[in-house]
Amino acid sequence: MLAHVYFGPGQAEWRNHPDPIIPDDISPETFGPTALIAHRLKLSDVEKGYKIFKNAAETDALKVVLSA
Repeated sequence: MLAHVYFGPGQAEWRNHPDPIIPDDISPETFGPTALIAHRLKLSDVEKGYKIFKNAAETDALKVVLSA
């Protein structure tokens, strides 16, 4: 049994860090849903897409998008 354990909100005090957490030049190209897409494939290549996503550590796949 754990005794004297405290689970709090766990937020970091960001004002103590000199580097900005969020840069001022955020744009949809650098910070948005399209920035997460690593691979774009045709729907007919769905099997290839599953293999890419299955081996995400080797293929650097965050999101695989299939289109018609």
